[in-house]
Amino acid sequence: IVIDTVRADALTEAHTPVFDAIADAGSSPRAWAASTWTAPSTVSLMTGRPVYSHGWDFPFPRHMTAASESYPPLPPELPTLGEVMQEAGYATVGLYGNQLLSRPIGWERGFDTWEHTPDSKLVDALTEALDDVPDDKPLFAYLHLRGAHYPAEASKAARSRWGVKRKRWPAKKIRDMGDHKPQTQSAYRSGYRAKIEDLDAILGSLLEVLDDRSKGIVVITSDHGEMLGEHGEWGHEHWLWEPLPAVPLAARGLGDLPDPFNTWGLASRIADQVGARSVFPAHEGPVLSQREGRVAVSLRDGSKGIWDERIATQQGFAAFDLELQPDEDVQMWHP
Repeated sequence: IVIDTVRADALTEAHTPVFDAIADAGSSPRAWAASTWTAPSTVSLMTGRPVYSHGWDFPFPRHMTAASESYPPLPPELPTLGEVMQEAGYATVGLYGNQLLSRPIGWERGFDTWEHTPDSKLVDALTEALDDVPDDKPLFAYLHLRGAHYPAEASKAARSRWGVKRKRWPAKKIRDMGDHKPQTQSAYRSGYRAKIEDLDAILGSLLEVLDDRSKGIVVITSDHGEMLGEHGEWGHEHWLWEPLPAVPLAARGLGDLPDPFNTWGLASRIADQVGARSVFPAHEGPVLSQREGRVAVSLRDGSKGIWDERIATQQGFAAFDLELQPDEDVQMWHP
C-alpha cells in the first residue's frame, strides 16, 4: 500500500493506529524513497532498482510538455514485480488514486487489473476486484492512494481535531505558501497532518476488506515526502532535503529489514519471501535517492551527502549530520 506524499515524521505526529499496528508487528526502519516525486520512485518500487539503475529520471509532466517531450516506457526486458508475482501464480490487482499512473510507462505490466480509483472509492473498488479472485488463489495487490498530495483535503472531523478551518488548498497557493502569513502556513501544516489521520482510517478499511489475506505480507509506505516550509520550500518540486526522501515504512511478513532501508529493496524481499523468480538486486549499503541527476546518500550513522550544484559548495557536494543538524542548515564539512 503506497500512500502518496507522506513524509516520515508526519506519522509520528498524527494519530495513526492502523499504520502503527503493522509497524509494531513487523519491521519499521528509517526508510528512503528512491526519488522525491511519484513516477521515478514508483518505477523503482515496481522494478526493484534504484533510479540510476533503471534510468527513468525525468521531471514533472508540465516540464516535459513545455519542452515538447514525452515519457519513454520502461525497457521490455526489465522485469517488474507485477510480472514476477503473476508468473508465480498470483492474481494481481492494481488500483491507484494518482492519475499519473495511468500513463503507459510500464507500471501496469503483470497486472490482471490496473485501474484509476479515487481514494474515496478505493475500498469499494477493492471489494469488487476481490469478487473475481478465487479464495484459494494467492493475491498480490498494489494499492496506491493519492494520499496527502496537495490539496490535502481533510475531513471535517480531522480538521476539527487539528483546529483547521480551511477545507481546500489550491496547488498554486501551496507552491506560493512561502509568501503567505505564518498563520496560514501553520494551518496548512496542521491540515496536512489531519489528512494523514483520514488516510490511516482508509488503511483500516482496506485491511478489513482483505480479511484473511491481510494476515500475509503487508507493506505500507509512501513514494516521497513533502516540504512544509523547510529551506523556504513547499511541495515536492525539485529537492533532496530530508523531508522529501524520508518516508514511513511498515512491513509485516518480510522479517527484519536493514536500518536504514531503501524502499526499492522491497521487491526483492517480497519475491524472495513468496518463492517467486529472483530477478531483483538485493538491497545493500547506504540509502540513496535521486532527482533529475542530483543525488543524496545517507549512511547508518545518520550522515548525509547531497550532490546538488544549487545548494552546495563549488565542488557540488554538501554533507550533513542528521543527528546533530536534522534541519540540514549547517554543513558538517567544508572543502
